[in-house]
Amino acid sequence: VILTITPVFLDLFILQTGHVTSFIDTFLDWMATNPLLGVWAYISMIILTSLIFVPPSILVFAAGFTFQSIWGSVDGIMIALVSSFLGSLIGGLIGFCRAKYMTRDLVVVLMRRYPL
Repeated sequence: VILTITPVFLDLFILQTGHVTSFIDTFLDWMATNPLLGVWAYISMIILTSLIFVPPSILVFAAGFTFQSIWGSVDGIMIALVSSFLGSLIGGLIGFCRAKYMTRDLVVVLMRRYPL
C-alpha cells in the first residue's frame, strides 16, 4: 500500500510533475474516443484500484462526467453507475478470495499455536 500511495502523493502534492494527472487525463480522453472499450477499461481500472487499496472515488466522478458527455445525461450516468458497481463488486470478490485463500495457512498455524 505504501509503495502505491507514496509515488502518487509525491507527484500530486510535493513534486507536482503532473504524471498522475496527465495519465488520468489521457485515460479519460481515450475513454471518450473509444466508448465501448472505455467501459471495459474503466471496469478494469476500478478492479485494479480496489485490489491495491487506492480509493477509486476520482475515477468514479470522472467516469460519470465522461460517460455523460459521451452518451447523454441519463444513459451516461446509468452506464457509469452500473460499470462502477460491477468494477467494485468484482474487485471486492477477487480481494475476498485472495484474502481467504492466502491467509488460510496462517490461520491454521495460529490455531495450533493458540488453541481455544
